[in-house]
Amino acid sequence: MNTNPIVFLPGVFDSRLYFDTELNRLAWPLDAVEIFRGMAMFNGLITLEQERAHVPLYVPEPVNDSTAGKPEYGPNSKWKDFIEGLVAAFPNRDVWYFSYDFRQLSADSAVSLNDFLKTFDTQVDIVCHSYGNNLLAAYLSAYGPDKINRAACLAPPFEGSPEIFLVPPGSPNFPCMNELVPSPEINKIYPVTVRQSPESPAVPADEKAYAQVINSFNGARYVKQDFSALFAHPGIRFALGGDRLTPLATEFTIDEKGLPYVSDFGFGHAGDATVPTLSGSDNGALADRICMFPGLNHSGFASDRGAVFWAVMQLNSNDPPMIPYQVYKRPFVKILVDGSVDVNVHKPFSLENMISLTYKQSAGIASDPIGPERNINVIALDPQECVIELYSIVKRETMKITIETYDADEKLTDIRTETVSSRFVRMIMDKNGQIDRKFTLDLPEKISDIKVPDIKIPDIRIPEIKIPGLRKAEERNAAADRDDKKK
Repeated sequence: MNTNPIVFLPGVFDSRLYFDTELNRLAWPLDAVEIFRGMAMFNGLITLEQERAHVPLYVPEPVNDSTAGKPEYGPNSKWKDFIEGLVAAFPNRDVWYFSYDFRQLSADSAVSLNDFLKTFDTQVDIVCHSYGNNLLAAYLSAYGPDKINRAACLAPPFEGSPEIFLVPPGSPNFPCMNELVPSPEINKIYPVTVRQSPESPAVPADEKAYAQVINSFNGARYVKQDFSALFAHPGIRFALGGDRLTPLATEFTIDEKGLPYVSDFGFGHAGDATVPTLSGSDNGALADRICMFPGLNHSGFASDRGAVFWAVMQLNSNDPPMIPYQVYKRPFVKILVDGSVDVNVHKPFSLENMISLTYKQSAGIASDPIGPERNINVIALDPQECVIELYSIVKRETMKITIETYDADEKLTDIRTETVSSRFVRMIMDKNGQIDRKFTLDLPEKISDIKVPDIKIPDIRIPEIKIPGLRKAEERNAAADRDDKKK
Protein backbone atom coordinates (compact mmCIF):
# COMPACT_ATOMS: atom_id res chain seq x y z
CA MET A 1 0.00 0.00 0.00
CA ASN A 2 2.30 2.76 -1.20
CA THR A 3 -0.45 5.01 -2.61
CA ASN A 4 -0.05 8.36 -0.88
CA PRO A 5 1.50 7.03 2.33
CA ILE A 6 1.16 9.08 5.50
CA VAL A 7 4.33 9.87 7.46
CA PHE A 8 4.19 11.02 11.08
CA LEU A 9 7.00 13.32 12.30
CA PRO A 10 7.07 13.47 16.13
CA GLY A 11 8.57 16.23 18.26
CA VAL A 12 11.43 16.38 20.74
CA PHE A 13 11.64 13.31 23.03
CA ASP A 14 9.15 11.29 20.96
CA SER A 15 11.75 9.09 19.21
CA ARG A 16 13.63 6.25 20.86
CA LEU A 17 17.41 6.71 20.98
CA TYR A 18 19.88 3.83 21.36
CA PHE A 19 23.56 3.60 22.23
CA ASP A 20 24.27 0.85 19.68
CA THR A 21 23.43 0.14 16.05
CA GLU A 22 21.79 -3.16 17.05
CA LEU A 23 19.27 -1.13 19.11
CA ASN A 24 19.81 -3.21 22.25
CA ARG A 25 20.91 -0.49 24.69
CA LEU A 26 18.19 2.09 25.13
CA ALA A 27 19.41 5.63 25.84
CA TRP A 28 16.02 7.36 25.75
CA PRO A 29 13.58 7.19 27.44
CA LEU A 30 14.39 5.98 30.91
CA ASP A 31 10.78 5.45 31.96
CA ALA A 32 7.31 6.94 31.73
CA VAL A 33 8.01 9.51 34.45
CA GLU A 34 11.27 10.86 33.09
CA ILE A 35 10.03 11.60 29.59
CA PHE A 36 7.70 14.45 30.56
CA ARG A 37 10.16 16.40 32.69
CA GLY A 38 11.76 18.35 29.87
CA MET A 39 15.26 18.88 28.58
CA ALA A 40 16.83 18.67 32.03
CA MET A 41 16.18 14.94 32.17
CA PHE A 42 19.15 14.31 29.93
CA ASN A 43 21.38 15.44 32.78
CA GLY A 44 22.71 12.21 34.25
CA LEU A 45 20.93 10.15 31.61
CA ILE A 46 23.92 9.85 29.31
CA THR A 47 27.45 11.22 29.46
CA LEU A 48 28.25 14.88 28.96
CA GLU A 49 29.79 14.21 25.53
CA GLN A 50 26.65 12.38 24.40
CA GLU A 51 24.44 15.17 25.73
CA ARG A 52 26.35 17.62 23.57
CA ALA A 53 25.65 15.34 20.61
CA HIS A 54 29.35 14.65 19.96
CA VAL A 55 28.72 10.92 20.40
CA PRO A 56 26.09 9.55 18.02
CA LEU A 57 22.97 7.78 19.16
CA TYR A 58 20.87 5.57 16.91
CA VAL A 59 17.17 5.46 16.06
CA PRO A 60 14.92 2.71 14.68
CA GLU A 61 14.13 2.58 11.00
CA PRO A 62 10.72 4.06 10.05
CA VAL A 63 7.93 1.68 11.04
CA ASN A 64 4.81 1.01 8.96
CA ASP A 65 2.19 1.08 11.71
CA SER A 66 -0.48 -0.15 9.28
CA THR A 67 1.16 -3.57 8.87
CA ALA A 68 3.84 -3.95 11.55
CA GLY A 69 3.42 -6.75 14.04
CA LYS A 70 4.95 -4.41 16.61
CA PRO A 71 3.82 -0.86 15.74
CA GLU A 72 5.81 2.20 16.80
CA TYR A 73 3.93 4.79 18.84
CA GLY A 74 6.89 6.62 20.34
CA PRO A 75 8.37 6.24 23.83
CA ASN A 76 5.81 4.90 26.30
CA SER A 77 3.32 4.59 23.41
CA LYS A 78 2.45 8.28 23.74
CA TRP A 79 1.04 8.51 20.20
CA LYS A 80 -0.83 5.21 20.22
CA ASP A 81 -4.36 6.68 20.16
CA PHE A 82 -3.53 9.21 17.44
CA ILE A 83 -1.70 6.75 15.16
CA GLU A 84 -4.41 4.12 15.58
CA GLY A 85 -6.95 6.79 14.64
CA LEU A 86 -5.07 7.49 11.41
CA VAL A 87 -4.74 3.78 10.60
CA ALA A 88 -8.47 3.24 11.15
CA ALA A 89 -9.40 6.28 9.04
CA PHE A 90 -7.15 5.24 6.14
CA PRO A 91 -7.36 1.44 5.84
CA ASN A 92 -5.94 1.51 2.30
CA ARG A 93 -2.95 3.72 3.07
CA ASP A 94 0.28 3.06 4.96
CA VAL A 95 0.90 5.14 8.08
CA TRP A 96 4.59 5.44 8.95
CA TYR A 97 6.24 6.57 12.20
CA PHE A 98 9.49 8.37 11.40
CA SER A 99 11.98 8.43 14.30
CA TYR A 100 15.01 10.75 14.28
CA ASP A 101 17.74 12.05 16.58
CA PHE A 102 15.87 15.04 17.93
CA ARG A 103 19.00 16.46 19.58
CA GLN A 104 20.30 17.59 16.19
CA LEU A 105 19.38 20.60 14.09
CA SER A 106 16.33 20.05 11.90
CA ALA A 107 18.44 20.46 8.74
CA ASP A 108 20.55 17.44 9.74
CA SER A 109 17.49 15.29 10.39
CA ALA A 110 15.98 16.46 7.09
CA VAL A 111 18.71 14.50 5.25
CA SER A 112 17.41 11.25 6.76
CA LEU A 113 13.83 12.24 6.03
CA ASN A 114 14.69 12.88 2.39
CA ASP A 115 16.39 9.50 2.09
CA PHE A 116 13.23 7.85 3.41
CA LEU A 117 10.74 9.79 1.27
CA LYS A 118 12.75 8.95 -1.87
CA THR A 119 11.79 5.28 -1.35
CA PHE A 120 8.21 6.14 -2.42
CA ASP A 121 7.28 6.68 -6.05
CA THR A 122 4.28 8.83 -5.09
CA GLN A 123 3.65 11.98 -3.10
CA VAL A 124 3.23 11.60 0.67
CA ASP A 125 1.06 13.26 3.28
CA ILE A 126 2.64 14.46 6.52
CA VAL A 127 1.34 14.77 10.07
CA CYS A 128 3.82 16.51 12.34
CA HIS A 129 3.83 17.64 15.95
CA SER A 130 5.90 20.29 17.74
CA TYR A 131 9.55 20.13 16.57
CA GLY A 132 8.39 17.81 13.78
CA ASN A 133 7.10 21.03 12.16
CA ASN A 134 10.67 22.37 12.18
CA LEU A 135 11.83 19.15 10.55
CA LEU A 136 9.21 19.45 7.79
CA ALA A 137 10.18 23.10 7.21
CA ALA A 138 13.86 22.15 6.94
CA TYR A 139 13.00 19.39 4.45
CA LEU A 140 10.93 21.73 2.25
CA SER A 141 13.67 24.38 2.31
CA ALA A 142 16.33 21.90 1.26
CA TYR A 143 14.47 19.59 -1.14
CA GLY A 144 11.44 21.50 -2.38
CA PRO A 145 7.68 20.82 -2.23
CA ASP A 146 7.29 18.23 -5.00
CA LYS A 147 7.16 15.19 -2.69
CA ILE A 148 4.65 16.65 -0.21
CA ASN A 149 0.93 16.50 -1.04
CA ARG A 150 -0.74 17.74 2.14
CA ALA A 151 0.30 18.21 5.76
CA ALA A 152 -1.46 18.59 9.10
CA CYS A 153 0.84 20.55 11.41
CA LEU A 154 0.08 20.24 15.13
CA ALA A 155 1.33 22.65 17.83
CA PRO A 156 4.20 24.23 15.84
CA PRO A 157 6.86 26.21 17.79
CA PHE A 158 7.97 28.47 14.93
CA GLU A 159 9.15 31.35 17.14
CA GLY A 160 10.36 29.18 20.03
CA SER A 161 9.19 28.85 23.63
CA PRO A 162 10.39 30.15 27.02
CA GLU A 163 9.94 26.61 28.35
CA ILE A 164 13.25 25.77 26.68
CA PHE A 165 14.85 27.55 29.64
CA LEU A 166 13.42 25.03 32.13
CA VAL A 167 16.84 23.43 32.48
CA PRO A 168 19.46 23.87 35.19
CA PRO A 169 21.75 26.85 34.50
CA GLY A 170 24.94 25.67 32.80
CA SER A 171 23.38 22.41 31.59
CA PRO A 172 24.53 21.13 28.18
CA ASN A 173 22.88 22.47 25.08
CA PHE A 174 21.51 20.37 22.25
CA PRO A 175 21.74 21.85 18.74
CA CYS A 176 17.94 21.62 18.43
CA MET A 177 17.54 24.00 21.38
CA ASN A 178 19.03 26.78 19.27
CA GLU A 179 15.95 26.56 17.03
CA LEU A 180 13.57 26.49 20.00
CA VAL A 181 14.75 29.46 22.07
CA PRO A 182 12.32 32.41 21.80
CA SER A 183 13.03 34.48 18.70
CA PRO A 184 13.88 38.21 18.79
CA GLU A 185 10.53 38.81 17.06
CA ILE A 186 8.47 37.24 19.84
CA ASN A 187 10.66 38.89 22.46
CA LYS A 188 9.41 42.22 21.16
CA ILE A 189 5.93 41.17 22.30
CA TYR A 190 6.93 39.26 25.43
CA PRO A 191 10.20 40.96 26.43
CA VAL A 192 13.02 39.05 28.08
CA THR A 193 14.19 41.04 31.10
CA VAL A 194 17.44 40.86 33.05
CA ARG A 195 18.29 41.75 36.65
CA GLN A 196 21.98 42.47 37.22
CA SER A 197 21.50 41.22 40.80
CA PRO A 198 18.55 39.93 42.85
CA GLU A 199 18.06 43.45 44.23
CA SER A 200 18.29 45.22 40.84
CA PRO A 201 15.25 46.13 38.73
CA ALA A 202 14.35 43.98 35.74
CA VAL A 203 15.40 45.72 32.50
CA PRO A 204 14.27 44.63 28.99
CA ALA A 205 17.14 43.05 27.06
CA ASP A 206 17.94 44.17 23.53
CA GLU A 207 19.01 41.58 20.94
CA LYS A 208 22.68 41.78 21.91
CA ALA A 209 21.98 41.44 25.64
CA TYR A 210 19.54 38.60 24.95
CA ALA A 211 22.14 36.72 22.90
CA GLN A 212 24.69 37.14 25.68
CA VAL A 213 22.42 35.99 28.48
CA ILE A 214 21.15 32.82 26.78
CA ASN A 215 24.68 31.90 25.70
CA SER A 216 25.90 32.33 29.28
CA PHE A 217 22.88 30.42 30.57
CA ASN A 218 23.60 27.12 28.81
CA GLY A 219 25.53 27.83 25.64
CA ALA A 220 22.39 28.41 23.56
CA ARG A 221 22.28 30.78 20.61
CA TYR A 222 19.29 31.72 18.53
CA VAL A 223 19.32 30.12 15.07
CA LYS A 224 16.79 31.64 12.68
CA GLN A 225 15.13 28.93 10.63
CA ASP A 226 13.62 29.52 7.20
CA PHE A 227 9.90 28.64 7.22
CA SER A 228 9.03 30.33 3.93
CA ALA A 229 8.77 27.08 1.94
CA LEU A 230 6.49 25.56 4.60
CA PHE A 231 4.23 28.62 4.74
CA ALA A 232 4.08 28.84 0.93
CA HIS A 233 2.82 25.26 0.47
CA PRO A 234 -0.91 25.45 -0.37
CA GLY A 235 -1.72 22.02 1.06
CA ILE A 236 -0.65 22.71 4.64
CA ARG A 237 -2.86 23.68 7.59
CA PHE A 238 -2.03 24.25 11.26
CA ALA A 239 -3.69 23.31 14.56
CA LEU A 240 -2.89 25.11 17.80
CA GLY A 241 -3.85 24.53 21.39
CA GLY A 242 -4.80 27.61 23.36
CA ASP A 243 -6.35 29.15 26.45
CA ARG A 244 -3.86 27.35 28.70
CA LEU A 245 -1.59 29.08 31.21
CA THR A 246 1.73 29.32 29.39
CA PRO A 247 5.13 30.90 30.15
CA LEU A 248 5.30 33.87 27.79
CA ALA A 249 8.06 36.13 29.09
CA THR A 250 11.29 35.19 30.86
CA GLU A 251 13.17 37.06 33.58
CA PHE A 252 16.86 36.28 34.13
CA THR A 253 18.94 37.31 37.14
CA ILE A 254 22.74 37.47 37.18
CA ASP A 255 24.28 35.71 40.19
CA GLU A 256 27.45 36.65 42.09
CA LYS A 257 29.55 34.66 39.60
CA GLY A 258 28.16 36.60 36.67
CA LEU A 259 26.00 33.71 35.42
CA PRO A 260 22.29 34.07 34.62
CA TYR A 261 19.44 31.97 35.96
CA VAL A 262 15.69 32.10 35.36
CA SER A 263 14.17 34.04 38.25
CA ASP A 264 10.59 34.41 37.02
CA PHE A 265 8.15 33.70 34.20
CA GLY A 266 5.40 35.96 32.96
CA PHE A 267 2.33 33.81 32.33
CA GLY A 268 -0.76 34.22 30.19
CA HIS A 269 -3.44 32.15 28.43
CA ALA A 270 -2.09 32.89 24.94
CA GLY A 271 -0.58 29.46 24.47
CA ASP A 272 -0.89 25.69 24.86
CA ALA A 273 0.96 25.50 28.23
CA THR A 274 4.27 25.09 26.34
CA VAL A 275 4.30 27.20 23.15
CA PRO A 276 2.90 30.76 22.95
CA THR A 277 0.09 31.20 20.42
CA LEU A 278 2.05 33.91 18.61
CA SER A 279 4.93 31.47 18.19
CA GLY A 280 2.76 28.78 16.64
CA SER A 281 1.05 31.26 14.33
CA ASP A 282 4.17 33.07 13.07
CA ASN A 283 3.07 36.12 15.05
CA GLY A 284 -0.46 35.83 13.65
CA ALA A 285 0.55 35.72 9.98
CA LEU A 286 -0.99 32.24 9.54
CA ALA A 287 -4.32 33.13 11.19
CA ASP A 288 -6.47 32.18 8.18
CA ARG A 289 -4.91 28.68 8.02
CA ILE A 290 -5.17 27.84 11.73
CA CYS A 291 -7.71 25.83 13.71
CA MET A 292 -7.65 26.64 17.42
CA PHE A 293 -8.26 23.94 20.03
CA PRO A 294 -9.06 25.96 23.17
CA GLY A 295 -8.17 24.12 26.35
CA LEU A 296 -5.86 21.62 24.60
CA ASN A 297 -2.28 21.60 25.83
CA HIS A 298 0.85 20.93 23.80
CA SER A 299 1.09 17.18 24.38
CA GLY A 300 -2.69 16.73 24.47
CA PHE A 301 -2.83 16.37 20.67
CA ALA A 302 -1.48 12.83 21.12
CA SER A 303 -4.76 11.56 22.56
CA ASP A 304 -7.38 14.09 21.48
CA ARG A 305 -10.07 12.67 19.18
CA GLY A 306 -10.92 16.10 17.83
CA ALA A 307 -7.30 16.58 16.73
CA VAL A 308 -7.36 13.19 14.96
CA PHE A 309 -10.62 14.10 13.21
CA TRP A 310 -9.17 17.45 12.11
CA ALA A 311 -6.01 15.79 10.74
CA VAL A 312 -8.06 13.18 8.85
CA MET A 313 -10.18 15.90 7.24
CA GLN A 314 -7.05 17.79 6.25
CA LEU A 315 -5.42 14.73 4.68
CA ASN A 316 -8.67 13.84 2.89
CA SER A 317 -8.34 17.07 0.89
CA ASN A 318 -11.50 18.36 2.54
CA ASP A 319 -11.56 21.72 4.23
CA PRO A 320 -10.95 20.75 7.87
CA PRO A 321 -13.22 22.22 10.54
CA MET A 322 -11.99 25.62 11.64
CA ILE A 323 -12.12 27.27 15.04
CA PRO A 324 -11.09 30.90 14.48
CA TYR A 325 -7.64 32.01 15.52
CA GLN A 326 -7.63 33.76 18.87
CA VAL A 327 -5.14 34.99 21.47
CA TYR A 328 -6.84 34.29 24.80
CA LYS A 329 -6.71 36.40 27.96
CA ARG A 330 -8.31 35.60 31.32
CA PRO A 331 -7.68 36.25 35.04
CA PHE A 332 -5.21 34.06 36.89
CA VAL A 333 -3.13 33.84 40.06
CA LYS A 334 0.62 33.28 40.30
CA ILE A 335 2.41 31.97 43.39
CA LEU A 336 6.17 32.13 43.91
CA VAL A 337 7.61 29.91 46.64
CA ASP A 338 11.20 30.51 47.67
CA GLY A 339 12.85 27.14 48.29
CA SER A 340 12.59 23.56 47.10
CA VAL A 341 9.04 22.37 47.68
CA ASP A 342 6.71 19.63 46.58
CA VAL A 343 3.52 21.15 45.16
CA ASN A 344 0.16 19.39 45.23
CA VAL A 345 -3.02 21.01 43.93
CA HIS A 346 -6.33 19.23 44.26
CA LYS A 347 -10.02 19.83 44.68
CA PRO A 348 -11.33 20.56 48.17
CA PHE A 349 -12.25 17.55 50.24
CA SER A 350 -15.77 16.30 49.69
CA LEU A 351 -17.43 12.97 49.16
CA GLU A 352 -17.52 13.36 45.37
CA ASN A 353 -13.89 14.50 45.24
CA MET A 354 -12.40 11.83 47.50
CA ILE A 355 -11.06 9.77 44.60
CA SER A 356 -9.23 12.73 43.03
CA LEU A 357 -7.59 14.00 46.21
CA THR A 358 -4.15 12.64 45.35
CA TYR A 359 -4.19 13.78 41.74
CA LYS A 360 -3.11 17.14 40.37
CA GLN A 361 -5.81 18.69 38.22
CA SER A 362 -4.85 18.58 34.57
CA ALA A 363 -6.36 21.93 33.52
CA GLY A 364 -5.66 25.45 34.61
CA ILE A 365 -2.41 24.83 36.52
CA ALA A 366 1.24 25.37 35.62
CA SER A 367 4.06 24.62 38.06
CA ASP A 368 7.73 25.00 37.16
CA PRO A 369 11.03 24.98 39.07
CA ILE A 370 13.28 27.98 38.47
CA GLY A 371 16.01 29.83 40.37
CA PRO A 372 19.80 29.51 40.64
CA GLU A 373 19.50 25.90 41.81
CA ARG A 374 15.95 25.30 40.60
CA ASN A 375 14.94 26.05 44.18
CA ILE A 376 12.07 28.45 43.41
CA ASN A 377 8.65 27.17 42.41
CA VAL A 378 6.44 29.33 40.23
CA ILE A 379 2.82 28.18 40.17
CA ALA A 380 0.14 29.70 37.93
CA LEU A 381 -3.52 28.82 38.41
CA ASP A 382 -6.86 29.68 36.89
CA PRO A 383 -9.39 30.85 39.49
CA GLN A 384 -11.01 27.67 40.80
CA GLU A 385 -12.04 25.99 44.00
CA CYS A 386 -8.95 24.06 45.00
CA VAL A 387 -6.51 23.24 47.78
CA ILE A 388 -2.84 24.16 47.32
CA GLU A 389 -0.35 22.23 49.45
CA LEU A 390 3.33 23.15 49.75
CA TYR A 391 5.78 20.84 51.49
CA SER A 392 9.38 21.94 51.97
CA ILE A 393 11.78 19.22 50.78
CA VAL A 394 14.68 20.48 52.90
CA LYS A 395 14.79 21.57 56.53
CA ARG A 396 14.53 25.32 56.98
CA GLU A 397 13.05 27.76 59.42
CA THR A 398 10.79 29.74 57.06
CA MET A 399 9.00 29.53 53.72
CA LYS A 400 8.58 32.72 51.68
CA ILE A 401 5.38 32.85 49.60
CA THR A 402 4.45 35.60 47.12
CA ILE A 403 0.92 35.69 45.66
CA GLU A 404 0.22 37.79 42.55
CA THR A 405 -3.29 38.40 41.16
CA TYR A 406 -3.92 39.24 37.49
CA ASP A 407 -7.16 40.64 36.00
CA ALA A 408 -9.06 39.75 32.80
CA ASP A 409 -6.49 41.68 30.74
CA GLU A 410 -3.75 39.70 32.53
CA LYS A 411 -2.43 42.84 34.22
CA LEU A 412 -1.02 42.62 37.75
CA THR A 413 -3.57 44.02 40.23
CA ASP A 414 -2.36 42.78 43.60
CA ILE A 415 0.77 41.33 45.18
CA ARG A 416 1.35 40.14 48.73
CA THR A 417 4.26 38.35 50.35
CA GLU A 418 4.20 36.24 53.48
CA THR A 419 6.95 34.45 55.37
CA VAL A 420 5.69 31.31 57.08
CA SER A 421 7.49 29.50 59.91
CA SER A 422 6.51 26.05 58.73
CA ARG A 423 7.54 23.25 56.41
CA PHE A 424 3.98 22.51 55.33
CA VAL A 425 1.42 25.04 54.13
CA ARG A 426 -2.13 24.43 52.95
CA MET A 427 -4.00 27.24 51.19
CA ILE A 428 -7.58 27.41 49.94
CA MET A 429 -8.51 29.13 46.67
CA ASP A 430 -12.13 30.03 45.89
CA LYS A 431 -13.74 30.24 42.45
CA ASN A 432 -12.85 33.95 42.24
CA GLY A 433 -9.13 33.29 42.75
CA GLN A 434 -9.02 34.55 46.33
CA ILE A 435 -6.46 32.61 48.40
CA ASP A 436 -6.52 32.16 52.15
CA ARG A 437 -3.85 30.32 54.13
CA LYS A 438 -5.74 27.96 56.39
CA PHE A 439 -3.20 25.59 57.84
CA THR A 440 0.51 25.21 58.58
CA LEU A 441 2.28 22.30 60.21
CA ASP A 442 5.81 21.59 61.38
CA LEU A 443 6.58 18.14 60.04
CA PRO A 444 9.24 15.77 61.44
CA GLU A 445 12.55 15.61 59.60
CA LYS A 446 12.49 11.84 59.15
CA ILE A 447 10.00 9.02 59.30
CA SER A 448 11.56 7.58 62.47
CA ASP A 449 10.52 10.76 64.31
CA ILE A 450 6.85 10.10 63.63
CA LYS A 451 5.16 8.57 66.65
CA VAL A 452 2.35 6.22 65.79
CA PRO A 453 -0.02 5.42 68.65
CA ASP A 454 -0.34 1.80 69.71
CA ILE A 455 -3.38 0.17 68.22
CA LYS A 456 -4.71 -2.85 70.03
CA ILE A 457 -6.19 -5.42 67.73
CA PRO A 458 -8.59 -7.78 69.53
CA ASP A 459 -8.01 -11.50 69.31
CA ILE A 460 -10.00 -13.01 66.51
CA ARG A 461 -11.08 -16.59 67.00
CA ILE A 462 -11.72 -18.54 63.85
CA PRO A 463 -14.34 -21.24 64.43
CA GLU A 464 -13.35 -24.81 63.69
CA ILE A 465 -14.71 -26.05 60.40
CA LYS A 466 -15.44 -29.77 60.18
CA ILE A 467 -15.14 -31.34 56.75
CA PRO A 468 -16.72 -34.81 56.44
CA GLY A 469 -14.16 -37.55 55.77
CA LEU A 470 -11.18 -35.27 56.40
CA ARG A 471 -10.13 -37.06 59.61
CA LYS A 472 -10.16 -40.51 57.95
CA ALA A 473 -8.16 -39.18 54.97
CA GLU A 474 -5.54 -37.76 57.35
CA GLU A 475 -5.28 -41.13 59.16
CA ARG A 476 -4.81 -42.98 55.86
CA ASN A 477 -2.05 -40.55 54.79
CA ALA A 478 -0.26 -40.96 58.14
CA ALA A 479 -0.39 -44.77 57.87
CA ALA A 480 1.01 -44.60 54.34
CA ASP A 481 3.90 -42.43 55.55
CA ARG A 482 4.72 -44.95 58.29
CA ASP A 483 4.73 -47.82 55.76
CA ASP A 484 7.11 -45.85 53.48
CA LYS A 485 9.54 -45.35 56.34
CA LYS A 486 9.54 -49.09 57.20
CA LYS A 487 10.37 -49.96 53.63
